[in-house]
Amino acid sequence: MADKNKTTAPDLQTLKRVTSNNEELNNKSKYFSYWHLCLNPKSALYTFICMYAWFSSSIVYYGISFNLKNLSGDRYINFFLSGLVEIPALIFVLLVSNKIGRRWTLFSLFLISGLSLGSIMIIDSTNMASPAAVLILALIGKSAASGGWAAVQVSSAETFPTLVRNIGLAACAFMARIGGVIAPQIVSLNKYLDQLPFVIFGSAALLCAFLSLVLTETAELPLPDQLSRHKTSVEQDVQSIGNGEVALPLVSPATEMKSLT
Repeated sequence: MADKNKTTAPDLQTLKRVTSNNEELNNKSKYFSYWHLCLNPKSALYTFICMYAWFSSSIVYYGISFNLKNLSGDRYINFFLSGLVEIPALIFVLLVSNKIGRRWTLFSLFLISGLSLGSIMIIDSTNMASPAAVLILALIGKSAASGGWAAVQVSSAETFPTLVRNIGLAACAFMARIGGVIAPQIVSLNKYLDQLPFVIFGSAALLCAFLSLVLTETAELPLPDQLSRHKTSVEQDVQSIGNGEVALPLVSPATEMKSLT
């Protein structure tokens, strides 16, 4: 075919060497599992906090959504308002996340959510609650939880090292789905006490707010890329990236072709 096209036949030996080297590299590549999220106590702690943050975000978000039917007013209007209040929370995350950092964004949003939901129980016990006040506080709680969920997704992606980032986010998403399953069951507890679901949701949000302060600030920092049993913090992972260290030295086929020729 090369003779018919009046051109030089390619050097297939070089292509075979490149293919063989890539196969050897793939065979030597290390496969990662969920165990690698907990190689050291600090990594295990960060993983637990991220998973709990997704769980609490889901349980508060869906719990309030399912509990709207038990609040005063038209359930369809309440549902519309519950979706509408998410917009300012998401805008808030976009505006302040890079300015005050991921941790303080998470802390402020979950703190607002927890306090607003907990206030429902307080004002109800003092006989000062009105149906409109309960609805407003519930919507504030859901709005803040919605923004917190958006912020924690970014924070989690920046916390997990590159090699296990997909695994870490999968574990977090799994916990979020568990929260979505448990949320309707917590809502059903209102048959014992009307405000009990809000107390549980508020407590979960407050705990998440304070746990988020334990996480390392990741705003405007290089993404961590290292996995080591001796690493104790994300800052060390970031520092190792700055020193030029890589976990798996991958070479592109084009680069290898050049080196062989």
